[in-house]
Amino acid sequence: MILGPLVIGLGAAILLGPVLAGILAYIANAVLRRTGRDQKAKLLLFFLFEKFVFPVKTASDKKPTLLGRLDGSVDGELYGWALNPKDLSTAPKITVCVENRPVGEILAVHYRPDIGKHCFYFDLTRLCAPDPATRVDAKFSDGRLLPNSPLILTIPSRPEPPAVPAILFMHIAKTAGTAFREAMEENYKQSEIAYLYPDPPGFLIENLHLLPLEQRRAFRLVIGHFQYGIHDALPQPWTYVTVVREPVSRIVSHYRYALEMQSEDASGSDSAASLVEALERRATVNLDNLMVRCFSGVDEKDVPPGSIDSHVYALAVDHLRSAFSFVGHQERSDQAYAELHRRYNWKSRSTLTGVNRSRLSSERDYTPARAAIEHFNRWDCRLYTEICQLFP
Repeated sequence: MILGPLVIGLGAAILLGPVLAGILAYIANAVLRRTGRDQKAKLLLFFLFEKFVFPVKTASDKKPTLLGRLDGSVDGELYGWALNPKDLSTAPKITVCVENRPVGEILAVHYRPDIGKHCFYFDLTRLCAPDPATRVDAKFSDGRLLPNSPLILTIPSRPEPPAVPAILFMHIAKTAGTAFREAMEENYKQSEIAYLYPDPPGFLIENLHLLPLEQRRAFRLVIGHFQYGIHDALPQPWTYVTVVREPVSRIVSHYRYALEMQSEDASGSDSAASLVEALERRATVNLDNLMVRCFSGVDEKDVPPGSIDSHVYALAVDHLRSAFSFVGHQERSDQAYAELHRRYNWKSRSTLTGVNRSRLSSERDYTPARAAIEHFNRWDCRLYTEICQLFP
C-alpha cells in the first residue's frame, strides 16, 4: 500500500522516460502526503537503503535522521509519531507549540500498532484555554517542524477531573491483570496512561525518570509489570492498586502459560512432576514468591530466587498496609472491578473479558505439586493470608 505509487514512478522511469516518470512521481508523492503515508514510506526506504544500498557505515551516520508526523487530535489530545531510524532505542523529544509559543515537551514512547513504540500524545486541554481555531505545531529537538504541522485545531474545555491520586496498578502475572487493564484504560486519555510492559503496549522506555516532568505529571493511570517503588518518579499524589490470586493456583497457571509460550520460566511436560522440578531449580523469580517481591520492591539482583526472608516479607507487609488503597481478588474479578468503578467513577462493566488464558487442557491434575508449591512459596502464602484479612 505505501510503496505502490513509488513503484509506479520507478517503473515509469525505465519504460516511459524521465518526463512522464517525473510527473508520476510527483503525483505519487502528493498521494502519500495527503494520506499521511509519506513519512512511513521514507522510513521503509531508509531501511531498504541502509541494508542493501549503503551497508558501509561512515562518520556521517552519527548524525540523527529524525522522521515523524503530527497526525492530528481527538478531543483536544494531540497525537503523532517520531523516531530516529538509526537509533530506535532512543525516544526523540518533541516540543508542542500553540500560536508559536512552546507549551510542553514530550518523548515519543507510546505504542501504536502501525508504528510501534514511537508515538506521542499531548493533552492540549491541560494547559490551553478553550479555542475554536488554534494554531498548533510540533517540532523536533533540532527545531524542524514535524510534517503536517501546523494544524488549526479546536481546543475544547477540559472537564474537571476528579480529585483522586494517580492510580498505580501493579499487574502481577496471571491474576487477570490484562482484563483489568483493558477495562481501566477506557476511562482515560492516552496521554494520561503509562504502560510499563516489556511487550506491547509497553513504553519504549521503562524508567519513568527519563520522561520530562510535565509528561509524568499528566499520568493518571500507571499500569504494568512493576514492583513497589514506581511512585518515586511521579510528582503528583498516587496510590497503589492491584489484584492477587491464591498462590498455588497462580503458580500452576503461570507455569502452564509459560509452557504454552515456550518461556524460559518453564520446561518439560504439562505435569505436576515437571513443575516441582522447576521449583527445585529456582531458575526464575516468577515461581519464587513473586507476590512478596512485587509488594516489597526488592531487586532480583539483590534477592535472587530462594533468598526471600523475614526481612523482605516484613517490607512487603508494611507497603501493603501503608501504600495500597485497594487489593482485589482474581477469583472475584467482577466484584473487584465493580468496587474500583464505585471508588473512581469509572465506566461500569457487567463482566470482565478473559485475556491470555492458557489453551492447554484445564483438566490436568497438579494436586501432587501443592506441597512443593507451598514450601517454595511459603512467604507468598503468608502474605496472601494477610491480604485476605485486610482486603477480604
